[in-house]
Amino acid sequence: LQDYPRGRFAGLAENRQQQYAPKPTVSGPASVQLAQVQVRDKPQTSSSNSDDELMKKGMWREPKTNLVWMRCSLGQVWDGKTCTGEAKSYTWQQALDAVKDFNENGGLGGYSDWVVPHIEDLYSLIYCSTGFKNKDEIVEKNILERLAELREAVKTIAFLPGFEAQIRQAFQDNFGKPIGETPVFLRSDTNMEDLKEFTGAGLNLTVFNVLDENRIFQAIRDVWASPYTERSYGWRQKYLLNPENVYPSILVIPTVNVRTSGVLITTGISSNDSRDVTIAFSRGAGGAVEGQAAESYLLRHTGENQLLSPARELRYTLLPESGGTKKGITSLNLSLLQAADLQQLRGVATEIRKRARDSAGQPYSGALDVELGFYNGKIWLFQVRPFVENKRARSSDYLQKMDPQLDLQKTISLEN
Repeated sequence: LQDYPRGRFAGLAENRQQQYAPKPTVSGPASVQLAQVQVRDKPQTSSSNSDDELMKKGMWREPKTNLVWMRCSLGQVWDGKTCTGEAKSYTWQQALDAVKDFNENGGLGGYSDWVVPHIEDLYSLIYCSTGFKNKDEIVEKNILERLAELREAVKTIAFLPGFEAQIRQAFQDNFGKPIGETPVFLRSDTNMEDLKEFTGAGLNLTVFNVLDENRIFQAIRDVWASPYTERSYGWRQKYLLNPENVYPSILVIPTVNVRTSGVLITTGISSNDSRDVTIAFSRGAGGAVEGQAAESYLLRHTGENQLLSPARELRYTLLPESGGTKKGITSLNLSLLQAADLQQLRGVATEIRKRARDSAGQPYSGALDVELGFYNGKIWLFQVRPFVENKRARSSDYLQKMDPQLDLQKTISLEN
């Protein structure tokens, strides 16, 4: 926290640490069962370490893991038949201290390296009737439960003193109107999007067209919590070495009630020519990024505009000034983009290619993924990021069979 970003999160963490510190339950701290790990490939067979001898001394070896467990909790004594006495209860830190004292005072059964078991160790004692198939599943369930707790904590967290006043002033300074008079989008931007191989577009929450002040402040919390959903966490677990190091920020963007919107890729996806441009647009807001059947073109570097697919969506999203969204109905008899629109998009692609820089400040050589829209005859730019193509999908035989190569020279006779 001191290192990133410039220690800005360290103070916040310290202020919140006490609030989110574990609180004892009504029943008090849990009693602790200790386990001693014998590091070996096979169980030792000497009489002093046989399973029968261990059992007589108040210990038990779990055969799958070779973990040796005390049959009684601390505070109890094995009398040869059962545990007598009352098990002691500890907090987590007290348990660690108790284990240290226990080992320093001789331990049990000739062992003095007893430890507090991990959740994976405890899993080995659970009978299969729990429904968990393996230890990874129970660990994942525990993680997802903690993520849910974290999301709820973020969604209800109290803002730092002065934060809301700063947001109100920022609205006035940047949008020229007080908060509550300018509808906005709120979306997340994390350090994960900066990674070279990022393919997780749409992982986190975007809140559309919010006008009410209270809803804006709640949307900040909700968007901040969204990187900790199961879906977002799962993506990071699969692709990253340090998935826990995710740092969200919130983008507040004024609403633009666009006529059409979509994406522009500064390469020819279907032509495999980096000099071409690929575009996909739908009517209204959120075009082509929400799975619609969009109007798509390949803008060839030679000047030709090749229609790849027409739009097939009758319903589209409107963004009223009062906030929220509405659905409109359209016909499919006219093209969404006219020749002048396509020419503007060519110019935007050229300008973006000129201006794009990599992390070292050098001209960016890769393809870019651009979200944009048309409003009052002009292009509004919403986002530019590196375009990451799924090369594994391209190399999949199964997926290639779903999109076979066509024989462009094949002729079909129409004669009887």
